[in-house]
Amino acid sequence: MTYIHNMVLPNYTHDDSSRNLFANDLSLHINNKIYAKCYKNFYNDLPKKISTKYQLSQTRNFLLKKTPYKFWSSLKRNNQEVLFDNVGSVIHQQINKFSFKKFNKNLKYGTIKLSKKICTPKYLTSVDIHCMPGGYTHKSSSDDISVGALYDSSLYQYSRNSLGKYNDDMGNSVCLWLKNNFKTFIPDKILDMGCGIGNNSIPYKNHFSKSKVIAIDISAPLLKYAFVRSNLFKSNIDFQQQNAERTSFKKKSFDLIVSHLLTHETSNKGFGNIITECKRLLKNNGIMIHVETDWNTENNVFNKLTLDWETHYNAEPFKTAHDSTNKFTLAQKCGFKPNNIYIQKIDSLNRSKYYNGKWNLFLAINKS
Repeated sequence: MTYIHNMVLPNYTHDDSSRNLFANDLSLHINNKIYAKCYKNFYNDLPKKISTKYQLSQTRNFLLKKTPYKFWSSLKRNNQEVLFDNVGSVIHQQINKFSFKKFNKNLKYGTIKLSKKICTPKYLTSVDIHCMPGGYTHKSSSDDISVGALYDSSLYQYSRNSLGKYNDDMGNSVCLWLKNNFKTFIPDKILDMGCGIGNNSIPYKNHFSKSKVIAIDISAPLLKYAFVRSNLFKSNIDFQQQNAERTSFKKKSFDLIVSHLLTHETSNKGFGNIITECKRLLKNNGIMIHVETDWNTENNVFNKLTLDWETHYNAEPFKTAHDSTNKFTLAQKCGFKPNNIYIQKIDSLNRSKYYNGKWNLFLAINKS
């Protein structure tokens, strides 16, 4: 398949592609066939509802004594490592391709502003999040942007292409939802927090072409990759290296603030700081939207336990706590009024048999 951003993706040989396909097929078998066996065998032995940390811990320990569940758990973790090993080995062999200097002289769309003073939060350095070697800030040199290529490529593998041709389904889905539900809302300035590779920043520029889009992230190599990537799409986005917990922007600077899979990779304190910062930055009647995967944990105990598995065995330490956080209470503590806070499930534009096709929106409107 031809991509607009082929220049920043690794080139796969026949054997490379075969290894990726094997990992995909194994993932399907693990998550469908083996998972279904666990679900069928143990569902009746589980509580109908898990409402406390102790109850969750006890149920997890119960499952970890069951051989089929341990088999599924080990295979799932191993396959996640195989995914990154496959893609990472290809990128490593082509490491010279992923140099910011090679692209920088031809970049004419948007801007990039980096900072030497920024401190990376511990929650981004204490583990390699979702087992991606080196995490989001990894680099072998000051010009190395291969971490962006690794993350971009791994999204195709992990999601089995269900995030759209350009891994931008969240951004596109939110933009369409906004246009359908806030028909007169045309933001002048948009902020994308924790933008990563900028895959979900681009849709906002496409859908709101006259809006100024600023995308921030803590990782310099990811931002460099995002800047190169967005230029290949001829998208005018301003990328800045900033911590979403406390930015340098003036108060009431933005009409729309968004994030995509950011908040579950922070911490209790970090999550609260981000929502407080959104309140500070939003103009009157401005909208905050934080997008996360819909795990449907409120209706299915096994889904809740699977999400909890991600916390303990897929290097996503805040995931369970994030899922359990009362977003309404949090937003109120951060200054939003109760009547202006919403939790909304929206349809994905790329619904597939692999996912339930929905995103969770944590949304609040800043009204004086």
